[in-house]
Amino acid sequence: MLFIEVRRNLSKKAQVGLLFAGVLLIAFLCVQFPRRNIKTESDESFISRFLRNSKHLNRQAVKKILDSDRPYPFAFAVIGDPHVGTSKGEAVFGQLIDALKKDPPAFLVVNGDLTDVYSDANLAKYLNMTGGLGVPVISVIGNHDISDFGAYLKTFGETDFYFDYRDYRFIFLNDSSGKSAIGGLKSSQLLWLKEKLNTPRYPFIFMHIPPRVTGAERLEALNNNYVSHPYRGAFFESPPGIDNLEAFEAIIRARAPLTVISSHIHCFADYSKDGVRYIVTGGGGGILNEEWNNGLKPPEEGMFYHLVKITLVSGNTYQGEVVSLKGEKKDYRFNSVNP
Repeated sequence: MLFIEVRRNLSKKAQVGLLFAGVLLIAFLCVQFPRRNIKTESDESFISRFLRNSKHLNRQAVKKILDSDRPYPFAFAVIGDPHVGTSKGEAVFGQLIDALKKDPPAFLVVNGDLTDVYSDANLAKYLNMTGGLGVPVISVIGNHDISDFGAYLKTFGETDFYFDYRDYRFIFLNDSSGKSAIGGLKSSQLLWLKEKLNTPRYPFIFMHIPPRVTGAERLEALNNNYVSHPYRGAFFESPPGIDNLEAFEAIIRARAPLTVISSHIHCFADYSKDGVRYIVTGGGGGILNEEWNNGLKPPEEGMFYHLVKITLVSGNTYQGEVVSLKGEKKDYRFNSVNP
């Protein structure tokens, strides 16, 4: 209505000029703000874009993995919470790296809290230790690493990414900063995750903070039947470890079977529900949870330093083992068939 009244009070020449100006404005906006392409990015396009900036270390690692041609079976390893920069962390992490050198995996995932406190010196130590293994290393961001988020991005690159290798999809998520919980996943991340889980490949999801985090007092109340069912049920009764927990669990439950590998809790845990296997591996060097709270005794309740090694056989089949420091625990093995 207002535009019509103004137009009536203008001369014909002015109206033509105004119309011409409007056309030019529309043309300019179309050039500057083209219509958004809502088409889902293809896997090939994402991988190509992800690998384009090869200066970031995670991208270099993924490229080396994709360029390799390993026949089945082959293994990857996971170490969580090395906390390089502490004397205990460096000692334990170094021993675990040395253990892997005897039978190197195809690649290693260090699942967050790379250093205890970020500094150039601690980062250099971490890179020197992992570089000595001689295999590709993917470094996931943890809550200790996010304190200098810019430094992490500069060194390792973006935090949410994935790649396909053989019959498996490996998905990495940054869940190390939450509002109401310890960690969190944004709605945009959940949409992205749901899209990337639409694959015939078997998915592994790596995220530093477990979906649910249980306190030491709850662990202490568990039975000691560690070898058969460590921590069974305890995590499901625990408060959320991440924001948007229910949405996350609904997404992965709808896509099961799959495996979620987390760290953050300095222990080992293996539990399953609704076709999803959850592995918590946080024994890479950070002070064990039992050292924070009296009454917890390793290794019966998972409180020991360790790494996890997963051997991929084919299709949806894998076999896992827990490798601890010498003499700390009995053998513990698991597989892709959920108990």
